[in-house]
Amino acid sequence: MAGSPWRVVWILVWMIGLPRLYGQEKTQPIATAEWVQMLHQGSVEERIRAAQALGELRAIDAVADLGQALGDQEPKVRFHVIRALSQLRDPRAEPFLGRALNDPETTNRMEALRAVYGYYLGEPISSGLHQVRNLMLFRQMRLEKTPWKQVDPQVTAALQSWLGTEDESWRIRAIQAIEHLWIYDLTDDLIPLLNSKPSRNLIFAVFRTLGNLQACRELAGLTPWIHHEDTSIMEHATWAIAQCGSRLPEISETLYRAYQQEPDVARQRIYFRALSQVGARQAIPLFVQGLKSKDELIRRWSAAGLGRAQAQSHIYDVALAFLQEKDEKTRLGMSYALFLLGRKEHAVRLIDAVHQGGEMRELAASYLLESQVRTFPEVFRIMADRDEETQVEILKIAAHGDNAALLPYLENLMNSRDETLAVAAFEALKQVRQALKLRAAYMTAP
Repeated sequence: MAGSPWRVVWILVWMIGLPRLYGQEKTQPIATAEWVQMLHQGSVEERIRAAQALGELRAIDAVADLGQALGDQEPKVRFHVIRALSQLRDPRAEPFLGRALNDPETTNRMEALRAVYGYYLGEPISSGLHQVRNLMLFRQMRLEKTPWKQVDPQVTAALQSWLGTEDESWRIRAIQAIEHLWIYDLTDDLIPLLNSKPSRNLIFAVFRTLGNLQACRELAGLTPWIHHEDTSIMEHATWAIAQCGSRLPEISETLYRAYQQEPDVARQRIYFRALSQVGARQAIPLFVQGLKSKDELIRRWSAAGLGRAQAQSHIYDVALAFLQEKDEKTRLGMSYALFLLGRKEHAVRLIDAVHQGGEMRELAASYLLESQVRTFPEVFRIMADRDEETQVEILKIAAHGDNAALLPYLENLMNSRDETLAVAAFEALKQVRQALKLRAAYMTAP
C-alpha cells in the first residue's frame, strides 16, 4: 500500500473533502449586485449586513439602491444605510443625506447629521449640541474646516424644517449646522427665531452663528440687542455685531455711546472690549488710559484697539507699554498692535506664538486672520526660517482665511520642494477659494 497509486488518490480526497466537511472551503466574494439584492429582499440582519458591505466597498453604483433603502421599515436598517451613504463620498449621495435628516428616528437623524458634517467638512464633528464658545477674545478664527462645496438643496431644506420644529434642541442643532456648513441661504431664517420668546441658549446660538459667518446684513438690524437687560445675551449680541465693525461704520458710535451711558462696570467692560474689536477712533483716549490699567485684559484690549484704530500718534505709548508688560498674552496683543502701526518686525512674535501652541497659538491665529491682507504676506515672507512644523501650522491657520490676497502666496507655496508644505498649501488654497466663493454668493445676494 505504501507505494500504491491508491494512496495518492485517498490523500487528494482527504485534502479536498475535509475542509468542505467543516465548512472551511474558500468562498468567492459576494458581488455588489448580490449585496443590493440582499439589501432589498433579505432579512433584517441580512439587510443590515448588505448596507454595511456596500459602504465598506464604497459601492458608488449602489447609491440609488441605498437611497431607496432609506424607506425601509426597520430603523436599524436605515441607520446603517445612512452610514453607508456617508462612506461613499459621492455627490450623488448628497440628496439622500438630506432626506435622511428627516428620518422619523432620533438616532438616525443624529447619524445623518454626523454624515453630513463628515461629507462636507472632510471629517465628522460632533452632531450633539455645542456649547457656545468663550467670547473672551472676540476671536474670529473658525475651528472647523471650511466646507469644500456648497451644500445640496435637500440638506438646506431639511435644516430649514428643523428650524420650524417645536423641539428647541433640533432648532439649535440646525442653527449650529448653518454655522459649520456656512449655509448663508438660511441666515435670514434665524431672525424670526429671536421674535418668538426663545430661550437664552437659542439666542446664544443665533448670535454665535451670525457672528462667525459675519452675516452683517442680518446683524445690522439687530443692534438694539446690544442694550439687552440680560448681560449674557447682551454680551453675545455685542460680540456678534462687533464682527462686522468694518462693514457697519455706525456701530463704533453706537458702542461708544452705550459705553458712556452704562453705569454697570461689568457691562461697560463688554462694550470696551467691543470698541477695541472694531477699532473705534472715538475710544482712542480710553485705550491710551487703558494701557496703564492693573487689569491685563484691559491692557491687551487697549493696545489692540489702538492698532486697529490706526492711532499712529500713540505708537510710543504702545511700545513703552510693551517693554513694561510681563504677561505673555498681553505682550502678544501689544505686538499685534505695533505690527498694525507699522512695526513689521513684530510679525516674528506672531510666528513664535504659533510655534508655542496652546492658547498662544489660538490668540496669534485670531490676530493673523483678523488682518489677513496685512499679516500673512509678512508672515509668509519670514516663516521660511522656521521649522517645517511651524510652517505647516501657519498654513493650517491660513486655511481659515477668506481673502483673495492670500491666493498668490499659497499658490507659490504649492511649488515648495518640501512635499509636506506643498500639500498643506494646497489644502489651504482649496479652503480659501471655497470660503471666497461662499461669502461672495452671500455678499451679492439681494
